[in-house]
Amino acid sequence: MFRLVRVILILMIPVAASAQFSPGGNMLHKGPSGQTSGLILDTPPFTPGYHNGDDLVCSDCHIMHASMQHNYGYNDAYTYPLEINPAANHLLKANNSLMLCLNCHQDKAGVPDVMGPDVNGGYLRAGGQFGDVGTINDNGHNIGPEPGEDLCLRCHFGGNFPTAQVECVDCHAVHGTGYYRNLQWPSWPGGEPPIIAFVNPSVSGLQKFQQSNVKYGGPGDGPNQPTWREPTNICIDCHHIFVDGSANGNDYTNPDLDYHWNRHPSTNTEEGAYRPISGLPGDPVYSADSVNWFEGQGSEFSIGRLPFLVKEAHDYAAASVVSYDNEVFCLSCHSAHGSQFSFGLRWNSAESDIPLRQAGCRQCHDNVTGNIP
Repeated sequence: MFRLVRVILILMIPVAASAQFSPGGNMLHKGPSGQTSGLILDTPPFTPGYHNGDDLVCSDCHIMHASMQHNYGYNDAYTYPLEINPAANHLLKANNSLMLCLNCHQDKAGVPDVMGPDVNGGYLRAGGQFGDVGTINDNGHNIGPEPGEDLCLRCHFGGNFPTAQVECVDCHAVHGTGYYRNLQWPSWPGGEPPIIAFVNPSVSGLQKFQQSNVKYGGPGDGPNQPTWREPTNICIDCHHIFVDGSANGNDYTNPDLDYHWNRHPSTNTEEGAYRPISGLPGDPVYSADSVNWFEGQGSEFSIGRLPFLVKEAHDYAAASVVSYDNEVFCLSCHSAHGSQFSFGLRWNSAESDIPLRQAGCRQCHDNVTGNIP
């Protein structure tokens, strides 16, 4: 009898595993509660960028015979015939996908530059910047050509979070998604809902990648909301212990649900957990300064107003509105790739001038720091 039960349990394992990755969600992401698949049609209109559909140029990344028989009308910085040693998988024009991406996206004028200072002279890139390949980067994500196939094992079960590496194709779909920056779930590529941010419709070219020209909205909470998400939805895959999971926290951010936060609250649109600067209803220990945020006059705004999210904003204009109840989310304080400052922060927390050192915090908490001019 015991042997029979054991056989049944073993046979059930594949069923359980497949259930975790059903359309309703996976081990890290949950299907939207109270929503139906038809509501995905409520996704805001979005004009795809490069690496999408008809804009895909196969020869940008792949090569047939390491020769150049056709004039594609541009210089791709390669010398032909190519000698790729060792040979790359998928007929790539580099030894690995990371170096393939960096062939265009590192120090090449006219192309978004993701490494170090911007070769194009941009002021603040929306995604920030990476450090050197293969090194530990205290200012952002570590990037490397062989980060490991299994996402979770990079940090868990023998992995090490501080040294874990990522590569571009973890977060960006190589052949496009049709939505913002081709973002995808690293834990489940192709299983994600549309991931949306709003780009200033009046700008073109590299200006579309500047922080000042990208705004963020959220689909709303409760039943019958659209199923699209904002960019930090993909942060959950590796940084889930920093993400709120209910009305006033979860096991990580506020385990006893008493509003005494163990970690800074942040919006999680997947759970409908919004975190307005004006505070949550019934919060007895609210300490933010939404008036200071709204007025935006102090020296702390010399670093620029930090990014924010507007609940139920479905276009660039609505997502640009500054209000007392703007939402705090991961990108408010951190750049996605990293920055020139520790932890990928958007301001220098090691600045010798104390008011500037506190600038990012003071935008929402100037009342706590003494209302510094």
